[in-house]
Amino acid sequence: VAGRAGYVWWNSTDGTIDWRSFAFQLNPPKLVEVTGQVLYNGQPVTEGSIVTEFSEDGLFGGLSVLDKEGRFRLMTQVEGRYHDGVYTGEHKVAIFSFASSSGAGMPAGLGPQKYLTHSTTPLKIVVTADSKNTPIVFKLTGELASSGSRGGGGQGGQQMDFFKKFDEI
Repeated sequence: VAGRAGYVWWNSTDGTIDWRSFAFQLNPPKLVEVTGQVLYNGQPVTEGSIVTEFSEDGLFGGLSVLDKEGRFRLMTQVEGRYHDGVYTGEHKVAIFSFASSSGAGMPAGLGPQKYLTHSTTPLKIVVTADSKNTPIVFKLTGELASSGSRGGGGQGGQQMDFFKKFDEI
């Protein structure tokens, strides 16, 4: 039997009921607005994204694109749509800054390597109902990722010009 939004409450393979999905549908967790800014050596990170990994299995973390002032507003995917806010609880935070790409290849990863993935980031946030009124500022420090780990093959001079600009911030 399928519940709302495709959640399966009854597992026909082993005859068990997925109580967690069932409970989620009856009383979904509330989303709390989380905003803030990302700085690198005191300057706004103006191109990139922030992605959180929620500590609860099965629920999405938040994500946001950084604006020209390094500001973000986290959103969470719920039932195929994005909604403002993230679930209350602990989130690991990865910040991926990139050079704009108009050519072939993936955007070039920038910034200190330790912030680029959830497995290496030291950044965490604990979201509570009161988080709505408290913007978060992430102050990134450290050496920029080496050009070999920045990815983005095929961007040549355009990529290097952006790195120089970013390194001067």
